[in-house]
Amino acid sequence: MPAPPGRTGGPRAPGPRGPSALARVAVEDGPAFVAWVDCHDRAHRDASGTAESWLAEEWRARAGDDAAPVHSRLYRLGPAESPDAVAVAEYNDLDDPRLARAELFVDPARRRRGHGTALLAGLVEQVRALGRDTLMVRVLVIPGGEAARAALAFAGARGLTHTSTSVRRVWDLDPGALGALVARGRTRAVGYEVLTLDGPTPQALLAERARLAGLIAGSVPDAGAGAHEERWSSDRVRDLERHVATMGRRLVVALARERASGRLVGFSEVTVSRARPRTAYQWGTFVEPDHRGRGVAGSMKVAAARALVAVSPATTRIVTENDARNAPVIAMNEALGFRVSAENLVFVATL
Repeated sequence: MPAPPGRTGGPRAPGPRGPSALARVAVEDGPAFVAWVDCHDRAHRDASGTAESWLAEEWRARAGDDAAPVHSRLYRLGPAESPDAVAVAEYNDLDDPRLARAELFVDPARRRRGHGTALLAGLVEQVRALGRDTLMVRVLVIPGGEAARAALAFAGARGLTHTSTSVRRVWDLDPGALGALVARGRTRAVGYEVLTLDGPTPQALLAERARLAGLIAGSVPDAGAGAHEERWSSDRVRDLERHVATMGRRLVVALARERASGRLVGFSEVTVSRARPRTAYQWGTFVEPDHRGRGVAGSMKVAAARALVAVSPATTRIVTENDARNAPVIAMNEALGFRVSAENLVFVATL
């Protein structure tokens, strides 16, 4: 719930613009929504060095229904037709109703004017009003650059703790080499077969797919907001598949099955926009602990990439992001050819 007046230890008091300057942006708002997307794109491009971000139709799917158990809300600072800064906050009522995950972006032409301070302060008030007591903020930067140093100083001065860093890597796909990588994976992942799906999960595999999805949260390093379980069911998998379709994206999934038992022991997801298919994004990858270290994860990633290129030949690269402390996954990705492109600095504040 909202903190009592005068509480210390959380983010600092609002900046000169004040929290009242922050406004919700609805996806039905027409020009205001388009201006929000444009501001986000400019800031994202400047921060990451890439021109690609979420498309307007994807934001509509993510932020179009406040009643959805997992949904995003869009915020702007400044004029509706030309915001100074924008933010997005995701609220997950299924798995962690105390937490809000946010990203903040200031228009590159309007930095150093207090907009970031006001944006953060206004967002804190919005999050508190929704009964959340923890705010996680991710800031996208080029590794080791001035923006990274500025983000660390900005967050520290405003009471946010830098809890982790997730590193973004890009894999430039060579369709001709994927076949060799698949063959190499088979020599390592002996005793397993990899299935690939382009479309809804078959009913016979749905329960196992949901079981595995529920285990992934406990298998990655804690980003600083505390560990939590994810509640997955067959219905939630179907909801995810429908949500991806509403976003205008294709979802390709690789599933690893142990031959001896017939059980699924892992999955790897990769998704791409149908409207802008050049860059695909790695989503979840998970292998049950007893089956790790046998090449299963790498085999699934390669199989998913190969299946994706077969149905989306315009896709030439895959982007993944991993906690910088997750050494085994990073080593696997780098062996496949992923190279560092950007990083997200993760900050947490108790409100």
